[in-house]
Formats: sequence, structure tokens, C-alpha cells
Amino acid sequence: MISEKGDEESTVNLLWTGGWDSTFRLLQIIFEENRKVQPFYIVDLSRKSWRVEIITMHEIKSFLAKQFPDESELINPTIIFDKGDIIFDDEIVKAWNNIKKKRHIGKQYVWLASFIKARGIKNMEISIENRENFQNRNSSLIAHLQEDKITSDEKTIFKYFSLPIKSLTKNDMAKISEEKNWKEILDRTWFCHHPLPNPFNKRTPCGVCNPCRVAVEEGFGHKIPAINRVAGKWVKAIYNSKLFNKLRLAIL
Repeated sequence: MISEKGDEESTVNLLWTGGWDSTFRLLQIIFEENRKVQPFYIVDLSRKSWRVEIITMHEIKSFLAKQFPDESELINPTIIFDKGDIIFDDEIVKAWNNIKKKRHIGKQYVWLASFIKARGIKNMEISIENRENFQNRNSSLIAHLQEDKITSDEKTIFKYFSLPIKSLTKNDMAKISEEKNWKEILDRTWFCHHPLPNPFNKRTPCGVCNPCRVAVEEGFGHKIPAINRVAGKWVKAIYNSKLFNKLRLAIL
């Protein structure tokens, strides 16, 4: 069993992907809270971005080691697990299926919660941010996890997580990063689930996947090439259309 406090009482367990939100939280821990952090990363081989995410985390740690050697010492070596080795917990799967009947919820929360439960990890931090615009904010995961809305099924899954940045939007984090001089670090983060090959750049966001569309909606579309932003918008609209879903079901 992995202790919630690691080797020291102040150690923070953090799910880190090399993305904007989890990297922002990592910086908060080492710069503002002056605490040790134990990063965890689960390799999902079905997602094309896993290699890029591991490389990104390595690059961020290397940059911190050169520029901020004292703070970088607070980051423990990342503990990496293969998603394929995780046994899904029946209670968690049942709760996820109940939620799925009412609204979309990412399947990753099933295997993440199952992983945490099986290993007895306490207070694992996951970096889920608040949404920027009113419509998305009211339908967001964070909105459904509020005390007056959360259901027993959601509690079954999310009782295994701590949500340290749930009140912050991406733009809130951008403002804080400017004030704290973290922008150069956060500019090194990665978010796209399906990076595209590019002869002039080692990684290019697709513009279609959910993280790319959220980046555009939240005002971070400049990280995605213009042609991918435009094409991604239409591809996503077609994919989500009723006609496409009818055709897909007919083929299946």
C-alpha cells in the first residue's frame, strides 16, 4: 500500500500528465507551498499522445532542474503504471455506467479511481479546472460535483480524488502564471490527445480532440495551427451531429 503522505508528511500525490492544469498545480506545490510532490502517470496505450506526454514531463523537469534547482528537488521521480494492469473495480464501473446514462463522463475516471482504490492511496490530487463561459461551466464536471448536485454515484468515484484547482479557470491560471513568472514553464505543456506528424515541428495539436476544442473555447486556440482549429471545429460538429450518429449506428 502506498501511503497518502509518502516518505514525508508534506508529500502531495498528484496525477501529472504534462498538461497545463496538472503542471500548474505542480508549480503551486513546489513554488508556493514548498512541499514535495509525488507525480503519478498512467500510460494509456490507446491514446496516441502518451509518448508526447512522457517526453513533455521530462522536458519540464529538465527545465526546472536548470532554472530552479532547489524547487526541482521537491519533485520525486514519476511513478508510471500501465493502464492495462489496472483491474476495474465493479462498484466504480457500476457508478460510472449510471452516470453515463444521464450525461457524458470520461471513462478515465473509472480506471483512475480503480487504481487509487486498489493501492490505498489517499488524497490523490487530480487537476480538473472550472470552465470559463457560463454554459460550459453549468454543464461541466465540476458543476456536477458541487455539494448541492453531487449524486451517490459521483461520490462513489470521486471520493478517491482531491480537486485542488476546481475553482480556477484556465484564464485564472494564466493570470497567476504571469504574476508568478511561470509562463515559460507552462508554455512547454501539452494537451492534445492525437498529435499529428509535422516535418517542421516534433508535435502538432490535431484541433479535433476534446482537449483541443476546450483549448479553443477557453481562449487558448493560439496553441493550435489555424488550419487545424478551423478543420477541427467542423469535424467535431459533424461527428456530434444527429445525422452522423444515425449513420454510424446504421453501419454498426
